[in-house]
Amino acid sequence: MVGEAPGFEEVRERKPFVGKSGMVLRGVIRDTGFENHFPVLMTNAYLCHPEGNETPPLKAVRACKKNLEELKEKYPPIFIIALGKIASRTLGLPDIPMEELRGRIFETEFGRCTVTYHPSAVLRTRYRLTTLFEMDIKKAFLTVREK
Repeated sequence: MVGEAPGFEEVRERKPFVGKSGMVLRGVIRDTGFENHFPVLMTNAYLCHPEGNETPPLKAVRACKKNLEELKEKYPPIFIIALGKIASRTLGLPDIPMEELRGRIFETEFGRCTVTYHPSAVLRTRYRLTTLFEMDIKKAFLTVREK
């Protein structure tokens, strides 16, 4: 799973997805029932906490692409779930609305992937996106299981 950038908790603990967004993501993974069936590696497209907690500029994110390339070599992905627009753009997907990206399967230089909302978007919308987010994660795990 590739997210956007580390938040305050992630910087403090030096681990991705340990803050509120991580709790949402891990809860959905647990609820799918696939938690113990697949190894899940979580990282971010951008490795630094963005100034002012803003969305990092795409140019800065692309400068961190080497991290994803190194992870690909060390842990060849079975399937990638891009969490949000920044992650999807880093993987080379088109700059189109999230509604058109999510749930589709793409071939990238990093491997097969799908896109869903970032868990922080689920939180920001007061969980309005929860059902779509859960469906996308479950569909991704089902895709891996069928492989």
